[in-house]
Amino acid sequence: MALLALLPSLSPALTYAQVQDGATLTVLRGQVAVVGTDGSAVQPAPSGTVVRSGDEIRTLTKTGAIITFFAGTEIEMGEDTILVVDQVSKNGTKIDISLKQVLGTTLNRVQSLSDPTSSYRIDAGGATAVVRGTTFLSIGP
Repeated sequence: MALLALLPSLSPALTYAQVQDGATLTVLRGQVAVVGTDGSAVQPAPSGTVVRSGDEIRTLTKTGAIITFFAGTEIEMGEDTILVVDQVSKNGTKIDISLKQVLGTTLNRVQSLSDPTSSYRIDAGGATAVVRGTTFLSIGP
């Protein structure tokens, strides 16, 4: 498995508007699929696709994508990665993001969460990371 490239922040021209009840997909290279809770798939999913709770995002070989959440928090998906969005919501200043990394590599860039009730959580292969503002790489399971 190739390691995820550490990329600098996206330029404003590549960043899409953030939504209140989901996140925004930016395709870096290749084709990305988004599978909805009803089993319907958008493939290839274009940059700007809104990802919501229950959606599954899949990258293939030589593919990469970024999911941008509220206030600049983002997760960069490497190739051959499957990520499930369990929860993504914003209510006032409270932000709840909960993800499940089924397979692959992700680089998580979590901006400081100002509301003490906010959370960013990612489960990967039996391990869970709950953070309030940091950058970390997750490989597996």
